[in-house]
Amino acid sequence: MTELIHNFHFLRPWWLVAMLPAAAMWWVIFRRDDSKHLWQQWVEPVLLDALMRKGGKRQRLRPIHVLGLFWIVTVLALAGPTWQRTPSPFAEDKAALVIVLKVTPSMEETDIAPSRLQRAAQKISDLLAARPGTRNALVAYAGSAHLVMPLTTDANVINTFVADLSPTLMPKEGDDAAAALRLSERQLDKGGQPGAVLFITDELNDEAIAAFAAHREKGGAPIHVWAATTEEPTTLKQAAGSGEGSFAVITPDQSDVDRLAHDVQQTATSKTGGQGEGWQDAGYWLLPLLLIMAAFWFRRGWVVAYE
Repeated sequence: MTELIHNFHFLRPWWLVAMLPAAAMWWVIFRRDDSKHLWQQWVEPVLLDALMRKGGKRQRLRPIHVLGLFWIVTVLALAGPTWQRTPSPFAEDKAALVIVLKVTPSMEETDIAPSRLQRAAQKISDLLAARPGTRNALVAYAGSAHLVMPLTTDANVINTFVADLSPTLMPKEGDDAAAALRLSERQLDKGGQPGAVLFITDELNDEAIAAFAAHREKGGAPIHVWAATTEEPTTLKQAAGSGEGSFAVITPDQSDVDRLAHDVQQTATSKTGGQGEGWQDAGYWLLPLLLIMAAFWFRRGWVVAYE
């Protein structure tokens, strides 16, 4: 209910101005239809009260009342009341995603079979399959960050490269997630479309968490964290919070993939302020009421006279 009140507005508010001439015309007709008002200029008020017939059954619902309500409802319908969004049939999920994979000796641990790194590669393949037709990039990092594949819609080529990644290929040992974030940010800027960053890692240091927070403070893309571990490290959850993204742990089933795919898709709407969606015009809900009121004019003797 609160959301309805907050979102309620009119798509064509200028139509509400039509209320003024409609109200003026209604008042003129109402006054001319008032018998007592018509005779006031000819008969003294004291005599008029005595001459006016009383006690008769007065019609409560008069044509002038229905006409006034008809005008009000018509203007409201034309103004286009709305309170909820509706997705455009032409809208697409255009959220780009930069997948950042940690490639260090710790990622070769076998607490997740067959290993953290190999399982991460399988999950990346599943995630790309859940986002067909979208643009994705791949960044690998250890002591330095490297662009493995720029933004592309070809999931097969990303799967090929990620399957061959190994700590032995990384030129420098270490854990420079902040550098990987900067590289990811440049890729999204080049892509020129809303998107998100997804870190697949088993651990993040304090420098990375600070970099995530600074990235979001300057309006950067949301950062999601996918934990390649059997536990839920506090630092990874903290990093996801700093990046204003979601946190998930690699699971044996598809639940983690579905959740992340949904969260990344939502990024497109949040970054574009709702573009790709429109406000649903609820004015048509008032049409049955207008038809009911219009039906009164088919009654014999139901007339609104201006003169």
